[in-house]
Amino acid sequence: MTRRRPTHPAFTLLELILVMAIVAIIVAMASPMLRGFGEGRRVDNCAGEIVALTQWARTQAMTRGATYRLNLDPNSRTYWLTVDQGDGITFVSPGNEFGRMFLAPDGVTIDTNVAAQQDGLYVSFWPNGRTDAAVIRIANPRGEATQVACLSATETFHVLSDQELTAGYGIR
Repeated sequence: MTRRRPTHPAFTLLELILVMAIVAIIVAMASPMLRGFGEGRRVDNCAGEIVALTQWARTQAMTRGATYRLNLDPNSRTYWLTVDQGDGITFVSPGNEFGRMFLAPDGVTIDTNVAAQQDGLYVSFWPNGRTDAAVIRIANPRGEATQVACLSATETFHVLSDQELTAGYGIR
């Protein structure tokens, strides 16, 4: 009597190649849809960064009794915080992670309704808790935008809701 070798169930090479081809087709179909997702996230992340900076600056202004500024440079797509040295004229970096210069991601633009002053474009955070009212618009190349705003001197900065945009609070 001859002994048969036990067989082990397994996939053939042809079956594996067929599965890999199906997966490759699905990934190829999904990748164009995911490309725009990354752009939208860049705008949201930039807006979130600006909100965090403004909240930190407002808190520090009240805690330390000094005026803080969120400086904006739309041409170079940068923004950064500075603090008053006590003379009301000299503003310097707070000297920590919040004092570094932040750069908006590639393709993201920054626009604002803040009036330019002699010493730059900025939003002030005062020791009494008040803030300059302002709207900052962050947009990607396709024109999709998120707007961060402080609508009155006693509010904090936040991302504008659809209702607030519809009411005309944002930058058009």
